[in-house]
Amino acid sequence: MDAVVQFIRNGLCCVKDLEWFQDTLPWLWDANALPHDAYEIPFPYNETTPLEALIGITQFYAFASMATSGWKLLNLSFGKWQRIQRLLVVAHFTNKRNDDGNSNDGNDDKKNHPQQQQQQLQQQHANKLIHASLVKESHYAARSALIGFLVMAIGIAFFWLFANSFHVTQTPWLGGVPGLIHALTVTEVGLLPLLVYMWRDS
Repeated sequence: MDAVVQFIRNGLCCVKDLEWFQDTLPWLWDANALPHDAYEIPFPYNETTPLEALIGITQFYAFASMATSGWKLLNLSFGKWQRIQRLLVVAHFTNKRNDDGNSNDGNDDKKNHPQQQQQQLQQQHANKLIHASLVKESHYAARSALIGFLVMAIGIAFFWLFANSFHVTQTPWLGGVPGLIHALTVTEVGLLPLLVYMWRDS
C-alpha cells in the first residue's frame, strides 16, 4: 500500500511540476473547482487546487505511515538492544566466575581429568560463539533503531509538505516557509544514512 501511494504521490508531483494536462484537465489547476466559497475558506487556503489537494492527501498518508512505522521499529529495536546488553553483562560475569573457578584447580587435577578439561574447552568455545552472536545481534538492533528513528523523522517532516500543499506555510503557522525548509533539510539528512545502508546491503 505504501508503495502504491508513493507512486501516486510522485506521479501527481510530476504532473504539477511539469504542468501537464492543463488543457485536457483544466479543473485540476482551478482553485475554484473546490467548494471554497461554500465553507468560507480564508486566504491563502482558498488558493488550493484539486491537484494540490490530492498531493496533500498522499503526503498526509506518508506522514502517518512513516511516523508510525518508524516509531514502532525504533521502540522494538531499542528494546531488543537493551535486552541483548543485559544478556552480555550476565554472560560476562558468568564466564568470569567460571574462569576463576577453573584457575583455582591444580595442574595435577587437570592432568588426572582429561575428559573434564575437554568439556571445559568445549564450554569456552561455545561461550565465545554465543558472545559473538549476541554482539552481532546487538549491532543489528542498534542499526534498526537508528533506521526507525530516521524513518520517523522523515515521516514527521512530511507533515510540513502536507501543510505546504494546502498553502499553510504561507502563514506564520508551523514556522512558515522557514519551517518548510527545515523540514526538507531533516528529510535530506535522514535519507543520507538510509542510502548508505542500502548501498552496503546491495
